[in-house]
Amino acid sequence: DGVGTETISGFVINASGTGIDSQSTTGRTNTFRDLTINQGLTGIELGGTRNYAISNVRILNQTAAGLVNNSSGTVQLTSATFSGIAGTALTTNAGDMIANQISINDTLGDGVLVGGAASARLNLSNATINRSLASAIINSGNGVIEGNNVQITATVQNGLQTTAGSSGSIQLTSSRIDGSIATGGRSATGVLMQGDGTVTLNQTRLTTAQTGVDVTGNGMFAMNNGSITNIADTGIRLRPTAPTDVNSGSAELNGVTMANFGGNGISAQGVGTAGLGGNVSFINSSLSSVAGIGILGDNLGTPGTGSLIRVEGSEISSTTLAGIQVTDSNLRVDGSTLSNN
Repeated sequence: DGVGTETISGFVINASGTGIDSQSTTGRTNTFRDLTINQGLTGIELGGTRNYAISNVRILNQTAAGLVNNSSGTVQLTSATFSGIAGTALTTNAGDMIANQISINDTLGDGVLVGGAASARLNLSNATINRSLASAIINSGNGVIEGNNVQITATVQNGLQTTAGSSGSIQLTSSRIDGSIATGGRSATGVLMQGDGTVTLNQTRLTTAQTGVDVTGNGMFAMNNGSITNIADTGIRLRPTAPTDVNSGSAELNGVTMANFGGNGISAQGVGTAGLGGNVSFINSSLSSVAGIGILGDNLGTPGTGSLIRVEGSEISSTTLAGIQVTDSNLRVDGSTLSNN
């Protein structure tokens, strides 16, 4: 804590409370590299206003957390491994963090968490998050998470999560959320949205969960040119508890392949006399092999206005019950095919 520049390199730090605690407020970029921090409470804790360059670090077997960032500066984190963390492996609550080549394994809490009211930003690329007991990636604040080539596997609870009361967003591109667990189980939910922020998946595969996407907050789920497959129950469930408009708790799907569901493909529930929330846009997409109903809507909008199920340029096939079923809801189907339903 002071005015100088900190450089820590080439150490093995064992059995500490906090391996490195840096709260600097002035000076240049602090550099931490070529480090192993093992069997402590928290591996690295950052604060103050300084920038940090952290590379080639291994944070292992911590009883509280791996790396916690509260610095308002920019943190460059490259080639970092987290394993055996009892809490959350990587947390950022402020500033900008650019994380590349990150490996997270066997956390008892969350893999990655963005929190706080400071609109923290995390850019995560070329990352693997394996065997998290809670959520692999969670936004519990007002910040932004952007990921590219993020591989999420064997999460027990949720692949992605936004928490109630949060407004932060998550966007993944060219990524994978695979809930297959080695013991033969599957994740509880691929994407759990309890907050008001948007979750966007681009060219991303979501597979093997009890529920694919579960939206109870007012955020929008968007997916472009991806897939949702092998879901034990419902593929996408929209059930906002307190919607404020038609887009609360909604889904926009474009170029998406959906297949193999033990329940319904998409289920949307509006709220109140105006039927708010639960808007569905299913464009240039396909839905097949559904044990229940392909798209199920209830109380969406009022006649001719408000929330709507819109199916355009799409195919719905091989559903056990019905391709589309709506009650007291607006429905528009254009240029689409329904077969073997």
